Amino acid sequence: MLQELLANSRIKSIKKKQSIFEKDDSPTYVYYVKSGQIRSFKTYKDGRELSTGIYIAGNYFGYASVLLNENYEDYAEAVEPSEVILIPKDAFLELLWKKPAIASKFIKLLSADLREKEEQLLGFAYHSVRKRVANALISVAE
Repeated sequence: MLQELLANSRIKSIKKKQSIFEKDDSPTYVYYVKSGQIRSFKTYKDGRELSTGIYIAGNYFGYASVLLNENYEDYAEAVEPSEVILIPKDAFLELLWKKPAIASKFIKLLSADLREKEEQLLGFAYHSVRKRVANALISVAE
């Protein structure tokens, strides 16, 4: 069912550094990376950026804001030329209601995201700068 939804959704080609969505945009899609690499990030007032996620082929992103029915809290842009599948919000939510196994998959994705963020917070609190940089490099390499 999810593969059918992906097959019937629009594919968008994204250029390197091209924005996919911005902070405070209203979520209208869940995104699936068909090819390439996407980065989500937050910005500080002084212009610095904090990466909040890296998504590669086979990854979904943007679903948390759709599920919460809240505007995006970060930005997303292509790290390299990419193709993303735009899954309409309403079709995605309808599929979750009709297919508990798919809802379960996204609950697991959300839980994994939460666990990863918790581990990052612990790392920021207790690890040295050298260890944090090493962990970040390993994470990006994976």
